[in-house]
Amino acid sequence: MKQVSQWLMREEADALDVAGEAKEALSMLKLVRKIDDSVLNINKLRAISELELQYRTELREQEMKQLRSRMYALGTIAGLLAAIAGLSLAGLLLYRQRNRSYRLLVRQYEVNREEEKRVRKSAVGKNKESSLPLPMSDIWSSFVYESIIRHHRGIWSVPVPV
Repeated sequence: MKQVSQWLMREEADALDVAGEAKEALSMLKLVRKIDDSVLNINKLRAISELELQYRTELREQEMKQLRSRMYALGTIAGLLAAIAGLSLAGLLLYRQRNRSYRLLVRQYEVNREEEKRVRKSAVGKNKESSLPLPMSDIWSSFVYESIIRHHRGIWSVPVPV
């Protein structure tokens, strides 16, 4: 519609020029040119505004993408830290359980040794013998005790029973 009206105004300016009214034709052409410039400016402004909107949209999309990747990285790090903490806790609990079992075994062994000493003293006092051979169960318990001690300390050699 605007193009048709601009075309008509140009035709009218040409007609005025042919009719000898050059001033009016010139003013008509100036008016057409102003209208063309206005339309062109409006179109440029629309294009600029569309490009600006497109730029802002792309910028927001990039920011969202970066935020998602950061959140993913933080989630991964948090998961790894939780796994490490869980494994550390499990290792600590296993170590404490092993240490507790070791201490109980050592206590039991010491109690048994004290009981053996007490029994030997009473047997030596009654029999008037200075030394009694160790029974086979004592040799075996001593061997087991020494093996457990070495295992706990990380020494894997097998002790020779006395």
